Amino acid sequence: MHASLVYHDMAEGVGFEPTVRQTHNGFRDRPIQPLWHPSHCFSIKPSLVFQAALKYNPLRFGNSWHHIMIVPLFHVERFRNEEVVSNHARDQLQCFVDLIVRWNATINLVASFADIWRRHIYDCAQLLPYIAGERILDVGSGGGFPGMVLAILHPQLEWHFVEADMRKAVFLQEVRRQLRIHCTIHHQRVEDLKGLFDTITARAFAPLSSLVEVLFTKLTPTGRGVFLKGEKLSQEIKEADKKWRFTRTIFQSYTHFNGRIIVVRNVNLLS
Repeated sequence: MHASLVYHDMAEGVGFEPTVRQTHNGFRDRPIQPLWHPSHCFSIKPSLVFQAALKYNPLRFGNSWHHIMIVPLFHVERFRNEEVVSNHARDQLQCFVDLIVRWNATINLVASFADIWRRHIYDCAQLLPYIAGERILDVGSGGGFPGMVLAILHPQLEWHFVEADMRKAVFLQEVRRQLRIHCTIHHQRVEDLKGLFDTITARAFAPLSSLVEVLFTKLTPTGRGVFLKGEKLSQEIKEADKKWRFTRTIFQSYTHFNGRIIVVRNVNLLS
C-alpha cells in the first residue's frame, strides 16, 4: 500500500497537534505529545509557525505498518521575511550563509549555492518541532547542517557537534566564534564520544542502520533520534530491521517532495 502524497495550502489558525497511529507497536490512534511548541523557543515567534492542516496515510516498510504525516510544503518566504523568527536569529542565519559561501571556496561544505535557503536552511529548520530534552548531539555536522541552524533558532539548549574532518571542525569553530553560539565542537568520531544525549540529529551522514547504532550507545532511555532522509528511506528501514528493533514515526518533508523526517525511539538489538 502506497501513500498518496497530497499537499494542502497553509491553513491559518490550525495548530500543530499531531496524532499518529503507531500500529507496528500495537497502538491505535494514540495521541503523541506535541514534541515542540513555538513558545518553547525564544528565537521563534508563536504566530504562523508550522501551522498546518494534517492528513495521514499508511506506509508499509518491511513487516511493519507506519503512518506518514502529510503536511503542506514549508512556506520559505514566511520564514525569512515575516515575523516567524526573531530579527536576531534571522540575521545570524544570514551570517551563517555568508560564512558558508566564503569558506566553500576551500572546503566543500555544500555542492551548490542555488536555492541555498530552501535546500539547506529551511530544510534543517523544519526539524525544530521534533527536538526534545536539553542535551542535543548533531552527528557528522559537516557544514553545520542541521545542528548549527537549529542551535541558532534554539540557543537555550546544550548543543554538541561531532565532526571527524579537521577542516570542517575548524569551520564550525569559526561559526561558533563569529555568531557567539554556545555549543561544543568535538573533533572526533562519534563512536569515541562520551556521554548520553536527549536528542540526536543527522543529515546526509550515514544509513539508518548506522544511525540507529549510534542511538543505541549515545541516547538516554527516553531520548530520540531525528534524521532527515530521502527517497531510499524504505530500503534503509528494511536493512535496519535486520539488526534492530525500534519505534519510528515518519513525516513528510516541508521542503522536498521526496524528503522524509524520521523520528526514532526505543532502540534495542534483535534477540
